[in-house]
Amino acid sequence: MKKIFFILLALSISNSCKKDDAHPFYNLQYQCTKALKFSCDGISSDQYFKATIKGQEFCVSDDDLYNNLTTYFTRGTSSYPFEIDPNKFSGVGLSFLFYAKKPEHSTVTCAGVPTNYLIPKIALSTPALESADSTLPAIKTLMDEFISLGEKEWENKENQNGWRLSITWNCGDTTYYAGFDRRTDCIQGWIHNGSTERKNKNDKLVITDLQITETPFYLIYDITIELTVDLYAEDRNGDSYYYGRLKDGVFKHRAIVDK
Repeated sequence: MKKIFFILLALSISNSCKKDDAHPFYNLQYQCTKALKFSCDGISSDQYFKATIKGQEFCVSDDDLYNNLTTYFTRGTSSYPFEIDPNKFSGVGLSFLFYAKKPEHSTVTCAGVPTNYLIPKIALSTPALESADSTLPAIKTLMDEFISLGEKEWENKENQNGWRLSITWNCGDTTYYAGFDRRTDCIQGWIHNGSTERKNKNDKLVITDLQITETPFYLIYDITIELTVDLYAEDRNGDSYYYGRLKDGVFKHRAIVDK
């Protein structure tokens, strides 16, 4: 019995040491994140996402921190679009992203913490085009299908093939990491428009402006999307909870598409 007790005690000490060793990095990451300003002041790019989230101004733009990207997403498979399992594939759509530049390509650093740990990734995704096989259509085909002026439908409990918004941000805190209190003053992990929640009749997503410029080899889509939506998150047990309201959202995106 004593032997078992000492083994358990040793394991407990070992685990607590591992956690203590990791705490300084996560605390530094949190402090670096808190020092970043996501203000709408000074935005010079024509591609940006801005909104009021839980009453706080939030903006990101295509600048020295971010890239602006148009890419595929697939449904029915967890594989990346270029390694699709045809037996699980059920549809494909587009994601418009603001994502962190690699640290070596960014001018923003904080005490050695990589830039891509510090800032959130924004993804606004179209519905999926149902498909009987795993062939990826041309991006232009999906643009023609989903990108047009007017109001669109959010994905929700009643509509499982609508538009989706997600913001992914560790914020220097790992809610799932033992020893940390929940940070309530910044976004936790992953928040989204609540695809399994009931529709809020006041939620809106409208493509208000669409300019298409033709070049010899490409089509350039300049898209303005206005959005208002309830946001949800998951707690450490994986249970969904209401995070807050996103108001006055504007998502300005440029997609350069092969003809």
